[in-house]
Amino acid sequence: MSESQDQDLVLSQLRSLKKGFKTRPSWSDIAVENVHLKTYWSQWERIVIINDVLYRKWIHATTEQTILQLIVPNVWKQDILKMLHNDLQSGHLGIHKTTVRVQNRFYWLGYKQDVIKHLQNCIVCNSRKRSSSRSKSKMKQYNVGAPLERVAMDLVGPFPLSYRGNKYALVVSDYFTKWAEGYPLPDMEAQTVADSFIKNFICRFGIPRQIHTDQGGNFNQSFLRSYAKNYASIKQGRLLFVHKVTDL
Repeated sequence: MSESQDQDLVLSQLRSLKKGFKTRPSWSDIAVENVHLKTYWSQWERIVIINDVLYRKWIHATTEQTILQLIVPNVWKQDILKMLHNDLQSGHLGIHKTTVRVQNRFYWLGYKQDVIKHLQNCIVCNSRKRSSSRSKSKMKQYNVGAPLERVAMDLVGPFPLSYRGNKYALVVSDYFTKWAEGYPLPDMEAQTVADSFIKNFICRFGIPRQIHTDQGGNFNQSFLRSYAKNYASIKQGRLLFVHKVTDL
């Protein structure tokens, strides 16, 4: 670290000033120097050299404990930000918590702005962000006039594993009669869901005109293929999914 600081233009000058002056030098001594060096000069009493390494004394606002912050040269900034934010054990914390993690151990001029910029460019964080403005369609009322005109399906779980090896449930309810049933499932694979729906619902009540789902991955084309494969008679009709119309 001492060598890295010595190779940094500003920190090498700061080290020379701290070694050459017992008290803070006058403004005339540094007036023509780099603006960053002048900022460090304004914190003269807080900057110390320990084992030939520059540190900054910082008093914690809550504990009032004096903490030695390692003054970081330019070449180390990105490595430290990756260590404190991108590392597997860091958890990609937000701006405030990442700033606190930096503040408790390190210091460099403009580190707060660098933290914000680093998080804004983090691929993992950006992939998890939701759009601030989400388009919403207008609410509308849908009336049904007979049983099996529209049936809703949803998956719930996981639950504690049953003695039969089931930990999920398929819930099916009829819009008109409000009748609802739940069927145990060992998993949420499309084939498993289709088999359960056909065996437990269709074989007892008949084929619904429409099926309403939440567009989950379990109700995709694999589900439709499994549905049609097991019951060829369904291919003669037309099954309408609320989020997708499919001819079987």
